Amino acid sequence: KSTKKLLENYGERQKFQKQVNELFLTLPNRAHHNINCENSTGDHLQNCKNVKNCFDAINLEDCAYIFPLPIGAKDCHDIHYSPKSELVFNCMSAVNNYNTAFMLHSWDMKYSYYCEECFFSEYLFGCIGLKHKKYCILNMQYTKEQYEELLPKIIEYMKRTGEWGDFFPAKLSPFGYNETIAIDHFPLSKAEALEKGFSWNDFEMPIPSAKKIITKEMMGKIPDHITKIPEEVLSWAFTCEESGKLFMIQKPELEFYKKMNIPLPKKHPDIRHSYRMKLRNPRKLWKRNCAECALELETTYDPHRPEIILCEQCYSRVIM
Repeated sequence: KSTKKLLENYGERQKFQKQVNELFLTLPNRAHHNINCENSTGDHLQNCKNVKNCFDAINLEDCAYIFPLPIGAKDCHDIHYSPKSELVFNCMSAVNNYNTAFMLHSWDMKYSYYCEECFFSEYLFGCIGLKHKKYCILNMQYTKEQYEELLPKIIEYMKRTGEWGDFFPAKLSPFGYNETIAIDHFPLSKAEALEKGFSWNDFEMPIPSAKKIITKEMMGKIPDHITKIPEEVLSWAFTCEESGKLFMIQKPELEFYKKMNIPLPKKHPDIRHSYRMKLRNPRKLWKRNCAECALELETTYDPHRPEIILCEQCYSRVIM
């Protein structure tokens, strides 16, 4: 059948996807997807040198435990989305920072610690919402001499209490662990999340207010071709064929399906999202051996997975 026919029919799409997945299991895979990297471990890296456990990044040097998209970072450790940064530790969204630590959403900063939403400033400690400032502690302005005298005392106190060296505590987060993208990349059960000090949101979406409920049995009677779907479908609630949860089709969503000649989905959006996440490997490394030469590798492919994993040399030889 033509590709167009496969895309237009839900059942045919499912069969074709299964065949594709089975085909991929017979083909070799690189242990990682790094390009032009030296002495580096992780995945989806480009032009990196001396990098450890980093993912989805470009132009890193002497960095560790970083993801994603920090472009041009140097001498950084434990950062998330902090491009063009140097000497940065334990920060999130610390863009174009120099010599900072424990920062959150603070850009163009220098010589600062434990700040949030601060910009174009330097020599700040424990500040929030400041711009173009210098020598401030807890948003209070000090002279250079006062700042340099007071800051070591604060750090020494924090070391005694065990606070110094840690990022902002999880209890300050307004979101439950299951509401964040963390659960996509590092899945935890509710019990595991609570044990680690994270909160959890037990909120359940209310049952959609729909004119008609489409049960699992009725789903098979829904036309495959999108051109045969009436506009009133926007007032229906569908039962997910996998989870049993109800979901509705939004107008822009329906317009997209019609434009692309794609059949209506039969799975809840959360289930569809989980399948998309499974298309990429986790941001975690395992020890594994090359299927050809038995060389020990670090790879994002779990050893229990059935894919054929090859080292760089064997992979290059096989595909030539």
